[in-house]
Amino acid sequence: SLRDKDKKEFLNLKERKNKLEKKLYRLIPEIKPKIFEVEEIAKYLPKNSLLIEYKKYKPFFSKNNEARYIALIINENGEKDSIDLGLAKKIDNQIKYAYAQSTSLPEFESQFENSQRAWNYVSDLIITPLKKSIGEVETLFISPDSQINNVPFAALSLDKGDKLLPDSFNLRLLTTGRELISLSKKSNTSNTNSIVFANPNYNNSSNPIQEEIREKNPFSISQSRSIDLDSAHWDQLPGTSIEGKAVAKLLDAKLFEKDDATVIALENQKNNKIIHIASHAFYLEDKENKIEDSMLRSGIVFSGANLPDANPLDDGYLMALEIARLDWEGTDLVVISACESGRGKFLSGEGLYGLKRAINVAGAKSSLLSLWKVDDEATAVFMKSFYEKLIMGEGKAEALINTQREFRNHKNKNYRHPYIWAAFQLSGDWRPIFF
Repeated sequence: SLRDKDKKEFLNLKERKNKLEKKLYRLIPEIKPKIFEVEEIAKYLPKNSLLIEYKKYKPFFSKNNEARYIALIINENGEKDSIDLGLAKKIDNQIKYAYAQSTSLPEFESQFENSQRAWNYVSDLIITPLKKSIGEVETLFISPDSQINNVPFAALSLDKGDKLLPDSFNLRLLTTGRELISLSKKSNTSNTNSIVFANPNYNNSSNPIQEEIREKNPFSISQSRSIDLDSAHWDQLPGTSIEGKAVAKLLDAKLFEKDDATVIALENQKNNKIIHIASHAFYLEDKENKIEDSMLRSGIVFSGANLPDANPLDDGYLMALEIARLDWEGTDLVVISACESGRGKFLSGEGLYGLKRAINVAGAKSSLLSLWKVDDEATAVFMKSFYEKLIMGEGKAEALINTQREFRNHKNKNYRHPYIWAAFQLSGDWRPIFF
């Protein structure tokens, strides 16, 4: 068919592009990367804290060449420890099982118990072996890798029981341990405005205002998306309208809704303190023999996405690759209140290539993303509570943990399920935002 021919031609062009890029890379002068010693990173660890970096690797002298996980631990004195966690296959399978147990609302109370029990088993595999090294510290900085990026650490515990990690420690997630160095630097920006994008009209086919914006800013991010999105269809999320209005009111933020919630509109908003997006987000699983940039496998859905070819200026998709090119330097927090926003392509040793990494590259200090598909009505309630705490002066991590704790004991029993409260994960700067 013509569509199959187009896809084949696309893949051929991508392959030629990759070969040309390799030739160009050989002509680029050698770049000497900055290598940080353990002692240098340790200097930026606060008192009574330690850094845990998870790594998935294949032992060089392994007979069966099976991947394993290791936890690399650094404390504030620069003392190091490494703990072998065993075969990655066993850990990955348990994470996938717990993930499946947590991604739908329970019909029976036993489902709630099954979900928490499943995460307790994950704790046994990746947290309990570190108990001796963790000791009596107050703060845990955690940098996940590979499938461990899918773990909601707020649902884990050091020992079996009612106490979860946030009940015993200050929990801080980082893209990489090196992030401690960049976070220590004082920002010279004084961004005061915030923006909220919610309830996009996915069936919007054109917007004349976009053309004016593109003419004024011809260097806006060029369109690019995965070919697997060509036949995607997105349903409206009316709950995000309630969420968007509530958040915009709390933050005194500019609200972009329906036809106005476009990619181009977001690209042209500069120097914001908080960027909140309530919409669909996605992660496309890899397909065999697919030649495609991994940063085109995850993104956010905006107005017009159901008719991506109707408007040549805006296809309705903001891919992770496009986010990485934006200038979000000085932005305190980016919140993607959406389905599967925290996911991306897992590359061992490279962490998560998805929205989290893209937001970090764009310059934002922190991101709050969801690990799985979430109920839009419950999310609206969750976000309102989170922002209220943030505005009262609580740190970003503190506000999240307190909101999760509130939901764990909510009068609405369905809200107590990890499906609701454990989905959201903060990465990056954990400190308060000054409004």
